Amino acid sequence: TCNDYVDGVLSHAVEVSGQVVNNTGHPVRNVHLMVIHDWLWANEFNPGRDDAGTVGSVKVDGDIAPGGSKSFSYAPSPTLPNRGDGSFLTSVTISGYQSVIPAN
Repeated sequence: TCNDYVDGVLSHAVEVSGQVVNNTGHPVRNVHLMVIHDWLWANEFNPGRDDAGTVGSVKVDGDIAPGGSKSFSYAPSPTLPNRGDGSFLTSVTISGYQSVIPAN
């Protein structure tokens, strides 16, 4: 199971930032994050045709020691539109990583 997690995510129209925390007993590296901007319609019963939802990805460089953390930031390009017919709900999940387990 993936015991790593993302913490302290802050989201703005121009940037998403937070920390990846390693809760495993081994160093991890090549952490890949998926940044999901779900579009929530203001009127769910009568949604429009132009869903503004989008997905992006970011790689966190370097090793993260057990119990350690590493900051990340992601800037969607283009920036998220400012619209009156809904709002964004942003979430960040780990889509992949490598555990560094020493050979015995």
